[in-house]
Amino acid sequence: MPRVSTGCPALDHHLGGGFRRGEVFEICGQSGSGKTQLAMSTLATLLRDCDGTTTAILLDTSCGFCPLRCAELIQCRHGDSGVDSVQTAGASAATTTISSVSPAP
Repeated sequence: MPRVSTGCPALDHHLGGGFRRGEVFEICGQSGSGKTQLAMSTLATLLRDCDGTTTAILLDTSCGFCPLRCAELIQCRHGDSGVDSVQTAGASAATTTISSVSPAP
């Protein structure tokens, strides 16, 4: 199965090459531990390596995600392309989270 690099070679090694494409991952940890940075780095790497048809979805369960900061990282990594391919959604409840990633009926 294709993998998406996290942008951190050591973590990619422990994950068997990165996150598996097409799956949902939850990143947990203490405040300030790098969860948001990991998510943004992975998004930037995914969009850098994709063919322009990939869409990434980031579900923010703490409602602290800054799309502008993510856009700046993506632009820094590979220019303006890809910034519009990221969709964010606040999801503070499990039902919101599930409906955010479930296909429409």
